[in-house]
Amino acid sequence: MNLGQALDTVHRRLQLPGSSTAALAASVNAKVGHDETLAEVPALDTGVTVRVADVLQRLAVATAPLVDRDVYEVHRHWGLMRYLGLFAPQATDDPAATALHGWRRRRAM
Repeated sequence: MNLGQALDTVHRRLQLPGSSTAALAASVNAKVGHDETLAEVPALDTGVTVRVADVLQRLAVATAPLVDRDVYEVHRHWGLMRYLGLFAPQATDDPAATALHGWRRRRAM
């Protein structure tokens, strides 16, 4: 997937089906055990339209990172993760050939 396809994908709107019943709310309340009690939300029965980017952003905010929060650990983690965007799967076994076009140009210079 190239960058343009990735951007098109994350900006795409999706219609997610929804269902909210009193039985479902009671089942979740029994399993979760929060102080707050969940109730049915009839507005969800029509489904909800979301953008993939919005879902990913909210998931990232709600999910704790799996790295320590000290400066060294964050730097070390970022040092590994920042290069993931440079590579795209290709029909080749040569790891050097899987780099994106811009990276190949810089290597050739």
